[in-house]
Amino acid sequence: MSPHSGNFQAIFLGGANTLTQSLTTTPGASYVVDFWLASSVASGTTEQAVVFWGGFTTIFNHLFTSSSGYTEYTFNVTASTATTVLAFKSVNGGFGMGNNLFLDDDSVTPAGVPDAGSTVSLLGCALLGLTALRRKLSC
Repeated sequence: MSPHSGNFQAIFLGGANTLTQSLTTTPGASYVVDFWLASSVASGTTEQAVVFWGGFTTIFNHLFTSSSGYTEYTFNVTASTATTVLAFKSVNGGFGMGNNLFLDDDSVTPAGVPDAGSTVSLLGCALLGLTALRRKLSC
């Protein structure tokens, strides 16, 4: 299966696999975890995907029983420490050939931070409003 975007993706080949990363976080702050996941599952077998936040909190748990294209998953989470572990785990139920999970375009961003497009749009609206107000006050 091709990556969702770009040239690379993580592939969890059948069996138990875990991919982890330690993130610098602010205790009490909210974050958005976003990722794209796909599967190739042989007939009569299963593949389970589990995502952990902070090492113990399960934010995603899905049993794939058939192949699927990329689907986006988004979750809001809260950090409890200055370093938070994000872990993606696969568990193969049938250990069949071709049972794979594909992970791509994963990100963790602070919640409530507008993207550049939203910021530009908001700034443009504010400037239009100020221009209209200035013209009204000049009359």
